[in-house]
Parts: sequence; C-alpha cells; structure tokens
Amino acid sequence: MGLSVSGVLGLDGLVNLISLSSAVLPIVYFVVMLSSKQITKIERDRLIAYIPRFLATALFFLLFEQQPNTLANLAEADTDLNILGFVIPASWFQSINSLAIILLAPVMAWLWTKLGERQPSTPQKFVGGLFFVGVSSFGWCCRSSSSATRSTCRSCSRWCS
Repeated sequence: MGLSVSGVLGLDGLVNLISLSSAVLPIVYFVVMLSSKQITKIERDRLIAYIPRFLATALFFLLFEQQPNTLANLAEADTDLNILGFVIPASWFQSINSLAIILLAPVMAWLWTKLGERQPSTPQKFVGGLFFVGVSSFGWCCRSSSSATRSTCRSCSRWCS
C-alpha cells in the first residue's frame, strides 16, 4: 500500500500486483506442498484430489463476487424497475441474495435432515452451487449481450431476481 500511496507503483500497478500474486501464490503453495519430502503418499494423493476443489472454489467466488457491481449495473441500466406504478430502487437487488439465504436456510436444513444418508455429498452440493452460479452468470452475459439498444430492450425486474 505504501508503494501505491508514494506513487512508485500506482493504483493500476497495485491492482495488477495483487492479481498476479493471487494467481501465482496458490501455484507456489501447491508445488511446495507436493514436492515436500515430509508428506506421505496418502497426504500427497489427498492434496492432488484437493486441487480441483480449490480451482472450483476460486471460480465460484470469481463469479459470485461479481454480484455486487454487475447485478447493480444490470439492474440500473437494463431493467424496467417499474412494477404496477411502483419504482423499485436498483439498490434493492443487492438484498436478494441475503433474503434468499435467510428464507431458504430453514428449507435446506429441513431437506438435508429429511434426506438423512441419501443427501448429496459435500462435493455434489458444491458442484450444484457452482453450476447455479455459472447458470446465473451465463444469464447475465446473455442479458448484457442482447441489450445492445438499451432504450428499447429493457428486461423486467423478475430477470434480476
């Protein structure tokens, strides 16, 4: 941060440095761990099995964390916020995820309890979450690319919710 404030690195340079570090450090971490003589074959196999989950987690949060700015921009620029004469503020779309979590947590807890031993494994649940975030992001991309003429192509507010 000091390099950015002093002007040596600049804000763009700082962002690039953090981005590069975010990509390089996990690779270095896994290389060091995998090449260590102190881990057993079982631990090495588990670490190798963990890499796809690590990459999927990175992808999940890369997509998920786009929500605050992408969804807000999409809601404000490309969404008809007027429902039956009431104009919904675009900022309300930020609350949809939190509201869904609050409302659906008891339902999901009941479902997992009801399913018992038949419930999906943790990796299956994770893949499901990654799938739905991907579908959602694909929807944003399709919606954004189809709205070349913003004045004539405005989606209804149900699209963003």
